[in-house]
Amino acid sequence: MKQILLICSVLVFSFSEIVAQDNVKPKEIERFSNLDFDEQKKELAQCFEKRINFAKNLSYRSEILGEKCENANGVVGKSVPGTQSKKVFMHWQRDNDFRCDIEFFEDRNLGAVQWSTSYWDSKEGVCRNFLKNKDLDRTFGRVDTVLNPAILRNDSFSFWLQGGSTETFPIPPYLFPHLLGCRDAWEIIAPFQESKVQLVAPYDAGKKYKTAITNTGKITLVLDPSKNYMPESGIIRGDVTLQNGGTPWREEKFEVQESLLCGDVWMPTLIKTSLRTSASRTGQFSVDTIRITEIDQGSVAKSDVTVKFPEGAEITDAVDGIAYDIDAQGNPVEATIQPLYGLDPSKVNLPPSKVASRARPVFIIAGLLLIGFALWKMYYDRKKRSGK
Repeated sequence: MKQILLICSVLVFSFSEIVAQDNVKPKEIERFSNLDFDEQKKELAQCFEKRINFAKNLSYRSEILGEKCENANGVVGKSVPGTQSKKVFMHWQRDNDFRCDIEFFEDRNLGAVQWSTSYWDSKEGVCRNFLKNKDLDRTFGRVDTVLNPAILRNDSFSFWLQGGSTETFPIPPYLFPHLLGCRDAWEIIAPFQESKVQLVAPYDAGKKYKTAITNTGKITLVLDPSKNYMPESGIIRGDVTLQNGGTPWREEKFEVQESLLCGDVWMPTLIKTSLRTSASRTGQFSVDTIRITEIDQGSVAKSDVTVKFPEGAEITDAVDGIAYDIDAQGNPVEATIQPLYGLDPSKVNLPPSKVASRARPVFIIAGLLLIGFALWKMYYDRKKRSGK
């Protein structure tokens, strides 16, 4: 009898907790709904800005399972066999500097086939990255002033958090930076689904098309007021009309299935995304499942985002216009330094010893010419004297 009473009391307590939680959410949405539009916009903007700043000192490990799925009357259908892939990321962000290590798996059930490391130094405006393939006993690296956009696009969680900016990265702003940039065109609906907020904003899908004449794109998000207005789902749809009559379109959907309170900011830890475009002949969906297995905020040091090239790496340095191999200390092997083929010599920055060695053949040729001229002069003078 006591056990039955205990179980009943636990059930009553649990039920009261659920009721209490349900009563909390309407109060939050009620407060927000009673704000005027400018105050609502200000509150959302502050939360989005906080998310961007929060992500400026953040480290995380993420796994992305990708696949193609059939189109079942406009919704995601069965997985297409042989399309399952996996990528594992370790990302360190410190202000505008970042490091990203990536493991690529062609088959989820087998080992990695490719490894890459990228480091962006925002002060220098230089990106250093290197790549190694499973079947090649060589490592290739590059130094450049241009950041490969694929680095961030592959790391979907970073792209979801920050999306780059025209200031730092050569890719368009996405989600939060984009939303802040078009806040004057927001539409806010509250309450939405009783305890949520719906935000609708324009989305310019026509920027990549030089001949676009109309653009009717928009972003529709469902925000959770109890989690710093974290988007719990969204649809990003872009429709474009071109001068030649073409009508390309792009539709991306995402759903946050799990989240975690990190410090004082709720962060998504499991995101399901699907993408379909007019360019797909089969109409298949590209589906990603993004799972965050580790996350830490505020502890990223400068050393975490600094990378040394591994010994033996073959480097193409587009900044100094040279190519070289790397020694055990992570420095260029001087004997291997060569100017890049076909580059303007004025843009090649060789070390002094190489400049000297490059000039040596010129001095040798000039010396031989002088010796030849001296011999000719001696012969000419002798012939001239004998003629007298």
